[in-house]
Amino acid sequence: MTATPESQHAIVVAFSVALPLRPDAERVRAILAAAFVDHAGELWPAGDAAATPEWIREHVDSILATLERRYAAVAAGEHPGADAFLHRMRWLPPLLVDLARPRLHD
Repeated sequence: MTATPESQHAIVVAFSVALPLRPDAERVRAILAAAFVDHAGELWPAGDAAATPEWIREHVDSILATLERRYAAVAAGEHPGADAFLHRMRWLPPLLVDLARPRLHD
């Protein structure tokens, strides 16, 4: 099944809202930071010299919030280049779904 922009936005919103309430929030932020560093080319396709790994690690919440707003704009049909954005970000919703799964052993 192909995920819709609305369902992808719902995943990002739910994860963003739940993250601060998680007892393992710092560990999850570290995982997200590593993923954001690994996918910096997709996050900043035109490049951004300021988006260093250190900066990314310090701004995980704001990056996630910005992505949520972009997904909202895509879902509302207000994001130019929506298809390219969804293609570049195809890795994020599955990662968030995986991180949101309850774990028996961490």
